[in-house]
Amino acid sequence: MKKNLVFILFFFTIIAHAQIETGEGRISLNWNRVTTQIVLEKPDSNYINRIGNDESVAAVMIDRVIDFGNFPNIFQEGDNLVKLLKIKVRNAQQLNIYFSKFKLPPNSFFMVQNELGVFAGRFTDLNNNALNNFAIRPLSGEEIMLEYHAPVGSADPEIEITQIGYFFRETNEIQSSAYCEVDVNCVEGDLWQDQKRGVVRLLLKAENTSYYCSGSLLNNTSRDCKPFIYSAEHCVENSTELNLSLSIAYFNYENFTCGEESAVADQTVLGLKLRASGAYNGGSDFSLMQLENEIPLEYQAYYNGWSLLDSENSTGVAIHHPQGDVKKISTYTSELATAVVADLTSSAYYKVIWDETATGHGITEEGSSGAPIFNQEKRVVGALSVGSSYCSKPHDPDFFGKLNYSWDRQEDSSKRLDVWLDPIDTKELSISGSYFPCDDSTRQFIPSNEIKVYPNPASGLVRLYIEQKVSSEINLEIVSSAGQIIRFVDFKKTNVLSEEIDLTPLSSGVYFFLISVNGKITTKKVVLLKP
Repeated sequence: MKKNLVFILFFFTIIAHAQIETGEGRISLNWNRVTTQIVLEKPDSNYINRIGNDESVAAVMIDRVIDFGNFPNIFQEGDNLVKLLKIKVRNAQQLNIYFSKFKLPPNSFFMVQNELGVFAGRFTDLNNNALNNFAIRPLSGEEIMLEYHAPVGSADPEIEITQIGYFFRETNEIQSSAYCEVDVNCVEGDLWQDQKRGVVRLLLKAENTSYYCSGSLLNNTSRDCKPFIYSAEHCVENSTELNLSLSIAYFNYENFTCGEESAVADQTVLGLKLRASGAYNGGSDFSLMQLENEIPLEYQAYYNGWSLLDSENSTGVAIHHPQGDVKKISTYTSELATAVVADLTSSAYYKVIWDETATGHGITEEGSSGAPIFNQEKRVVGALSVGSSYCSKPHDPDFFGKLNYSWDRQEDSSKRLDVWLDPIDTKELSISGSYFPCDDSTRQFIPSNEIKVYPNPASGLVRLYIEQKVSSEINLEIVSSAGQIIRFVDFKKTNVLSEEIDLTPLSSGVYFFLISVNGKITTKKVVLLKP
């Protein structure tokens, strides 16, 4: 939702809600046992065409109250009661669900799956919250199945749907952004591999739509791992407290290598709470939100540093999700100057002009709003507010609200950043980023020796997650059941590794992952079941 500068100039105007893929990555055995299906018509085409001009809009809401307890077919499976319900919306590219009631009893679990065998997650009573609501991330296709399991005799769950997000554009469609954009894993991003892990795609819920913005995880002077997300105020101006609690932050949504269509949008955290904001009119168009749930360690999230200094901004980048696309990077090599434009608050904005680089000419687009701009010290100094850069006009300027302008100018704590980012009043003018800044916390991360491969069985992509107390190089050898070596991969020295492994070129069958860590080989059997 990047504000259009041309328009403006014309007028001079842990984890409980972290939706991690589980080991359930296969078509449920109950998929074809569903006898109850609710079929909904897609939203009005004229309305979709009208709002579709805003490329930050991801989905249109379908209002429909569905009490899960009144609809599903029910059968007993051993000592468990199973309840199933399918929902179909014709011509949907993706669907997600918003629950106005969501309360599961102990020892039960609830899953949502699409027709390709992809699960939104496996949820339990740990996902219950004080607002008694919930949301699942979008799944591809026009049909999804809700599946509930509980021991016979358990209390009934409270599961009520009030809205379904109808995605008329494919959110996982690679290269939905403009042709000149540069993947963050091209050569331009080589020096920004830590900082990119703090940049998130935001799927923000409004009353009748959901839409994309960008944001950045920020460190604070307490270094206590509070998950603050820095973005733009105009991104959240249409979201209520309830809607923000149903909004989703995506981590690590990016192509794994430059230009390769290989992104997976499965690392999400549900729920945001607004802490502070400053409007575009009379301010610097900033927002600071806090994730309502912990970020899973396997996301390897990076808490970006920040700076209040104007003297360190001669070169740098912006990292963002244009049109909700995979993560991109735009580069500048000239000093950030204070913007002098009649419609912009005096001294509140940086003006930036992007440079052409080896791979392309990064710009910003709708959906890039709220993206962090970094200085040469790799610290955040502002968030994207307005701009006019396009592939056809790459040298037209973009404008970023200054982080230092929003720092302490207002008495109201809801309109300033220092209250949250310098809560212990250290008066620091800049701080560095960190993967896990809780140095003096009981929540300090101490890696264990652990190896996971999930989902398993898999339909194509699997994630290799490794923790090790002693940092060492990691080698992966993939071998078929016939003993044929399929692939060999070397990983750099690290304590924590979280990598997607693409098995889609392989045939269905059994494969073995031979994982060498610190001289010890561990074997994991992976079952590949392609749809």
